[in-house]
Amino acid sequence: MTDYTELKLAAEAASQSRWNQDGFDVQNDDINDYRVARCNRLADAKFIAVANPAAFLALIAENDRLSQTVESLIQMERATGNRAIEYAGKCDDLKAEVAGLRTGYEAYERVNAELKAECEALRDDLEQKQYDANAWRNSEESVWVEVFNSEGDDPFISAITGQITVEQLALIQAEILEYREDYFEKGSGLYVFRCAHYQAHHDNVGMTEPAHWETDLESYSPFPWEEEDASLGQGEQS
Repeated sequence: MTDYTELKLAAEAASQSRWNQDGFDVQNDDINDYRVARCNRLADAKFIAVANPAAFLALIAENDRLSQTVESLIQMERATGNRAIEYAGKCDDLKAEVAGLRTGYEAYERVNAELKAECEALRDDLEQKQYDANAWRNSEESVWVEVFNSEGDDPFISAITGQITVEQLALIQAEILEYREDYFEKGSGLYVFRCAHYQAHHDNVGMTEPAHWETDLESYSPFPWEEEDASLGQGEQS
């Protein structure tokens, strides 16, 4: 940028009233001899000397350059405004896309909640079925076993009514063998026992009663052939 300090100072010092050519005597003898007009004030003469054509051309060039700069800034501002409008449109598109994604996510959440509720219902049904299948473990359902007892042979379970595992059935069979004298007081025949399972009991000291089976005699029927033998024996005695 050109320094116009000297021109500025000279202009500030010169006469500030309106200027005209009255009182000036400019002479030209057509031999490229240019003289400065005579002035009443030395400050005005200095200003005329400083305000030479080169200074004004530089001033005009500087003004043109600044005008171009201003025009460039205006164009940049317009371009920026256009980009801002473009970006605003993109922002609107993004907002619409986000709104669509939010709607889709909310729909997903609703479907997920429905599926979760359905899974919970299926799980409850499964747990109920498992509970029903294993109800004998809580003594809420009983198992009936038919035991074949014959003198000279070990008694064995010949029929089952109810749901029970093989392991638990083996425990009942072992208990029948261990306490056969108590179970089969009536002698040979078919015994039907109602078996109920009880969980172990604990207190602040420890287990007070282990898990166990309890059996109650439901019915007894002698073997048919023994009844026939008994009838024949009574007939011979008579």
